[in-house]
Amino acid sequence: MIEAPAFQTRRDTSSADYGPWIPWIGLLLAMWTQLFYSASYGWLYGQYYDYGWYVPPLAVWFFYQKWRGWATVPRPSLPRWVLIGGLLVLGLALASMRTLLRADPAWTTPLWGQAGIVCAATLLIVWRMAGKAAVFGLIPVLLFALTAVRLQGTVERFLVNGLTLGVLDASGFIFRLFGRPVMVVGNQLELMGELVEVTEGCSGVRSIQSFLMVALFLGEWMGLKILPRLAMIGIGLITAWGTNVMRATFLAWIRFDQGQSAFDRYHDTAGMVAYLIGAGVMIWVSAHMDSERKSGRLVRRHPESRVG
Repeated sequence: MIEAPAFQTRRDTSSADYGPWIPWIGLLLAMWTQLFYSASYGWLYGQYYDYGWYVPPLAVWFFYQKWRGWATVPRPSLPRWVLIGGLLVLGLALASMRTLLRADPAWTTPLWGQAGIVCAATLLIVWRMAGKAAVFGLIPVLLFALTAVRLQGTVERFLVNGLTLGVLDASGFIFRLFGRPVMVVGNQLELMGELVEVTEGCSGVRSIQSFLMVALFLGEWMGLKILPRLAMIGIGLITAWGTNVMRATFLAWIRFDQGQSAFDRYHDTAGMVAYLIGAGVMIWVSAHMDSERKSGRLVRRHPESRVG
């Protein structure tokens, strides 16, 4: 049995090949630029999404890498009325979402409505131009791009509250494990009358969000298969929570033993160290999961386009 080679050479990007893509690429750029512009309110004013500025250029790069491996599928031209009607429906749907966002830029429901419309239109265009295999190959890139969109308010509050309680319980357990009778009182750690408050900013939701983005980024960058990518996401979430618990425990320990001034002095450094440790774990795990690495050189796999 003859197997197809794992590495597929770059397609011929002659004018005859990429010419039909030009108007659709223009439409995709317009839609995604508008979506990222809408999401940038959360990057500027949200507490957990400042990493969002890095997502658009990386998402564009990933799309370009996918596009290089696609062959344009010959299909009959769409009737003009279908094309015009589809563009009008798309424009009206996006305009309605943008109108709601202009009324309240912090309202995430219309933002996710806009994101859903843009993703559906993107997948439809890619299916039309490059086939079903290209659609499946593009899904991880879309998931990565969506990490820049702020979570819906109720979901975000649920995560913040749950993670804060989890950090408090885990930190209290670690203190007691080392013989220190620290108790959890509301959203505070208490030791012999000394209180340390664990705020929403210390819940770890920011780490969860950023490490989810990192996991999706490394999965696509390394060209991992589906199961390793899912494992990367799980490991990323566990790593984010674990490093945040260690950070909160360390800072509380400093506060109990050395006072508020020492706590303030180590606060930012502890956060940076926790992030670097977590990022190092993610890079190490992704490198070991990448079965396509040979002699330290990354081998990319491009899906062959088929009519679907």
